Amino acid sequence: MRTRCIRLLFFIAATTAILEGQAVLSIEPAAPSISLDCNPFEIPPPGTPPDFNCKRQSSFSLTSNVNIRGVDDLYAFQFDLYFDPTVVEVTNVADGKLVSGVHFIAGKIDNDDLDDDGFGSITFVANSMTGLVSGTSGPGTLATITFKGLKYGKSPIIVKNVTLLDSNLNEIPTNGGQFGIYAFLDRPLVTDPTPVTVCLGGSAKFSVTASGTGLLTHKWRKMTRSPGNRDDIPGETSSDFVTGTSIPLNFSIMQVSKADEAAYSVVVFDGLGTEAQSRDAQLTIQSAPNITRVPTPLTVCESQPVTFSVSAVGAAPLTYQWHHDNRPVGTESDTLTIPSATSADAGLYDVTVSDSCKQSSSPTAPARLIVNPGATLSETSLIIGREGGNPTPISVTGGCSWTAISNVVWIKITNINNGAVSFSIDANTGPQRVGTLTIAGKQFTVTQQSGGGVNDSRFVSQRGVPLTVQVNQSFEFEVTFRNTGTTTWTDAGGYELVSAAPINNVTWGKRLAVLTKSVPPCTSPQDQNCQVTFSFTKGKDVDNSLKAPSMPGLYRFEWQMVQNPVGFGDFSPATVITVTP
Repeated sequence: MRTRCIRLLFFIAATTAILEGQAVLSIEPAAPSISLDCNPFEIPPPGTPPDFNCKRQSSFSLTSNVNIRGVDDLYAFQFDLYFDPTVVEVTNVADGKLVSGVHFIAGKIDNDDLDDDGFGSITFVANSMTGLVSGTSGPGTLATITFKGLKYGKSPIIVKNVTLLDSNLNEIPTNGGQFGIYAFLDRPLVTDPTPVTVCLGGSAKFSVTASGTGLLTHKWRKMTRSPGNRDDIPGETSSDFVTGTSIPLNFSIMQVSKADEAAYSVVVFDGLGTEAQSRDAQLTIQSAPNITRVPTPLTVCESQPVTFSVSAVGAAPLTYQWHHDNRPVGTESDTLTIPSATSADAGLYDVTVSDSCKQSSSPTAPARLIVNPGATLSETSLIIGREGGNPTPISVTGGCSWTAISNVVWIKITNINNGAVSFSIDANTGPQRVGTLTIAGKQFTVTQQSGGGVNDSRFVSQRGVPLTVQVNQSFEFEVTFRNTGTTTWTDAGGYELVSAAPINNVTWGKRLAVLTKSVPPCTSPQDQNCQVTFSFTKGKDVDNSLKAPSMPGLYRFEWQMVQNPVGFGDFSPATVITVTP
């Protein structure tokens, strides 16, 4: 944006050479001073036009000096000045005080181009000293001319017919025949407001900057009818002094209603009656979210995944609330996922989409989810001997499509046909093992007995393990193990529970517990007869409790099944017990 002001651009109409012994005459801005019409003139960097920053309520003025430098013994002078009277006019001619005479002549001012040469003029501006005195020396100012701006444009200001005399009334040579400057007056400028989109009931603000000279006034306008018809907004006017810089102009609506939705602009006027009109900027009230893709009705089989989705546009951020039969479900996402559908998930699903303006939209109709019953297996588990083989196929009934997969390498699906799954099981040469098949989303469990003559155990539970005890303190403890091998545990067979880490240690006063019954191998995961619990308790007649060491410290507490005396299977969870004094 270019600041509007009166600008002076120097030009030399004749030669600019300065000859030895010649006086140099020029037209220059007035020295810094406070006046009614103009701010101080600022000297610009070499090669750039100087600027006048003027302010006046009804007109614009420019004050210039006719200066001279390099002169000696100046006794008298006279000159004429010419300008464009349609752009500027002369309002005053003042003595520059360089020649201290009493005969200053302001000249004849012609602001109307009376001689029809296209120029206004000041003719015979002159001054002279009196008596037999020596002339003055420069630099200095011969006269000060004040102009008034009339309209926007460019005016030459030319000094001609210059005569300089010394104290002997001899003519002093100058450096040229005429000198001049140009005066420019620019129009006011205003930026364009930016379109605004707000929530209903929110606040809207339009902003522009205006620049110019003098007293600027402005009016905000609203386009309320057909394009091009704008009404002034009552109260949205103001007057502001501008001194060559830009000022902000703002217009706000605190609670936007539907009636405010229109195009807005601003017009700026200056002291010469010239206006600058901005472009229109639209105020748009944010509409409710627009749902561009609605959830689709779905039919799935039981245990299959389900995903509903919705797409919408609106004032970000958008939030989502899903409903199943009018009950809130899911997260605030544009998708709703059910990993494994059941009959309870069947029903109507819809979603409410809300925007930052707290406006909401929903699909016109909910999406229905139909969940068909899943497949039914003829059986869900199998216990088989170590030799494996080809068990009876599993029958699958139900109206949904389904698949079957094996989750372990030793169970192999051999055929899927006519609602039946055939499979084979490899022979087992190790301990008892458990594997699964997934058929129609349901689990089928196979437990295979061990390969024979194998000791194995699984820890089940324990209780009474202290974290801290005192030295020599007794405490009760019990632990349960499960026989997952292929041999029966008996006392005669050398099976017992011992303190481990290291094996058979007597840190806790007892190193072992013997079996009081036979423990057969487990035949299924649900078999309870293959479990045994060892108790270290204090009875009325027999004290079988454990006892802490006699020295304070940190001690490991751990137990394992052994046979003559080789340990096998799980250890009980290792615990470090603190023994205190």
